[in-house]
Amino acid sequence: MKLAIVIAALICTSAQAEGLTPSTMGLHIGSHHFTARESGTWNDINPGVYARWDSGLVLGTLRNSERRQSVYAAYVMESQRWNGLSAAVMVGGITGYSRSVSPMASVSVAAAVTDRASMRVSLLPKAYPKGSAVVHLSTEWGF
Repeated sequence: MKLAIVIAALICTSAQAEGLTPSTMGLHIGSHHFTARESGTWNDINPGVYARWDSGLVLGTLRNSERRQSVYAAYVMESQRWNGLSAAVMVGGITGYSRSVSPMASVSVAAAVTDRASMRVSLLPKAYPKGSAVVHLSTEWGF
C-alpha cells in the first residue's frame, strides 16, 4: 500500500509539472459483495488511491476483492452537483484478477461533505459468472 501511495504521489507531481494536475484525488475504503465466493471469502477491505482529471480520465490502484493489488484506468462522466449530490458512470479496465485486464464499470452517487470533500457510493455489476456485484465506498477531495 505504501508503494501505491508513493506511485500516486509521483504521478501527481509529474502531472503537475506538465500542467496536467488532477482535479480530484480519492481514497478507496471498502466494499460489500452481493454473492458468496465459491472458495473462501471476498476481501471487503480495499484500501487504495485514485486521481481524476477534468477530461474524465481516472487512474487508480487498490487492494482488490481477491486480495491482490490492482491498477486501473477508466473514463468517467459525471453530472453537475445538485443539492450536494452528483451521479457518475465509469467504464475502463482493471488488472489483478484472472485475466490480465478485466472490464470494469460502475454507476455512483457522490454526496458533498464540504465544498471540496465528498463520499462516493459506487455499484459495480458482476463482470464474470463466478464474480459478484459490489457496492463500494470511497472518499474524494477536489482541487
